Amino acid sequence: MALNLPPAPPIPVPTEDPKEPSDPPKPIDTTPPGSEDQKWSALIDNPTSGLQSWNAFRDQIYSIAAENRLNVIELVSVAITYMGVDPNAYKDPLVTINGLASLMKGSLRKYKTLDDWWDAEVQARADKGEFGQPAISTLPSLYVGSYKAVRPKPEKTEEQRIKDSVRKANKRKDITDPVVHVAKDGTILVPGEKGYKEGSTLLMPGDDTPLRVSDVAQARASWREFFIFYGFNQVSDKHLTKIIKNGLGQYSVSKFLTGDDQTEAGKERRLKFLRSPAWKTYGTGYKNLWEQTYGRGSVAPDSELIVKAIVNGWDDGTFLAEARKRPDWVKSETHKQERATMRGAYEAIYGRPDEAGRESIQEATLAGWSPEQFQQWLRGQPEYGRSLEMRTKVGQFANVVSQITGVTPTYDGHTQAPLLEGDPSTGTIPNDPRTQARPGLDPRDLTGRSPDQPATPVAA
Repeated sequence: MALNLPPAPPIPVPTEDPKEPSDPPKPIDTTPPGSEDQKWSALIDNPTSGLQSWNAFRDQIYSIAAENRLNVIELVSVAITYMGVDPNAYKDPLVTINGLASLMKGSLRKYKTLDDWWDAEVQARADKGEFGQPAISTLPSLYVGSYKAVRPKPEKTEEQRIKDSVRKANKRKDITDPVVHVAKDGTILVPGEKGYKEGSTLLMPGDDTPLRVSDVAQARASWREFFIFYGFNQVSDKHLTKIIKNGLGQYSVSKFLTGDDQTEAGKERRLKFLRSPAWKTYGTGYKNLWEQTYGRGSVAPDSELIVKAIVNGWDDGTFLAEARKRPDWVKSETHKQERATMRGAYEAIYGRPDEAGRESIQEATLAGWSPEQFQQWLRGQPEYGRSLEMRTKVGQFANVVSQITGVTPTYDGHTQAPLLEGDPSTGTIPNDPRTQARPGLDPRDLTGRSPDQPATPVAA
């Protein structure tokens, strides 16, 4: 370290009075009890020290010592020894003090005492001409006494002790259970293993704690049986990274493993799933339910619907409710049976249905109406006055009249019963896109009679 400064002026030495022998000077105690301020006062402000001029640099010296993490009393002792008692003899004494502080910071801890450091790092190098000779040839005990190679550490607070304990535990973990990294392709990288290169850390969702080897092993083990059940022999790094990074649960993972994303990779996962224990365990039951509903061989079971049922854990009712929404539901045996029942309910009121009647039957069946609900709606239509059921009631009434009056009413074949107002409280059949029906009845005569059919009595 080159300080590039001229030699300091010699420290003034008082001459002895030949008349009265003087006592040897008493060394100044640089380690009095108390704060550094008290030690400064004992060293500098002592009337016999001749060092009072150093008070002008007090704040700057304190600042330099703090920046270099040095004991200020040690620094000022070294500075006085190097510069002499008059810092103003130097053009810029703080530059020299700062240089000494840097030298102390870099080498002081190598030595047991401050004297050893002075002899090796200052005096010896000055003798070699690396920088100017000190004002005082040796570091006298007058200015020294506080340095120790190992300083007692201040007592730590409980919080500091806990932090230190955690820090030490983490250091141990970094060796025995290191933090894992993840490559761009999702491969999990472990320090020390072959091919390791640093990537991004894998963080615990929610608290951003870096995951370690043991955390990854535990996560992989927790998913292993689930993956096997869905047709995968192991939990790959790529899949595990996706689960951890996105905080996925079993529902989301099951959708992913069954190829819900419809990508090329998803199609491969779907093929694996269709050979999995999960498909064999639950798929058979849903396929049987499908065949009971659609009939064997009429419509092939929809694997997409069955996969969705397995992932969501549907019961039989939910599965059938979803099947009813399908376009091909109209081909199912269950729908045909329900439609036949609904047709019977229609014919009991209107007789043989025309096109409009068949559409109403189809719509009511697809809407899931009961026969009773459908008949209530049929009786609430304006055409009900021309229905078979109404004509039957009129015929029965005519018979009663005939028995009373002896006159038999006849139908002329042309006169039609009027349309009624209808009953809107019976509701409206929902329109279903699976049929082109326009729910309602043909306002024409719904007797099913052909135009050339001769007139017949309403009642015999």
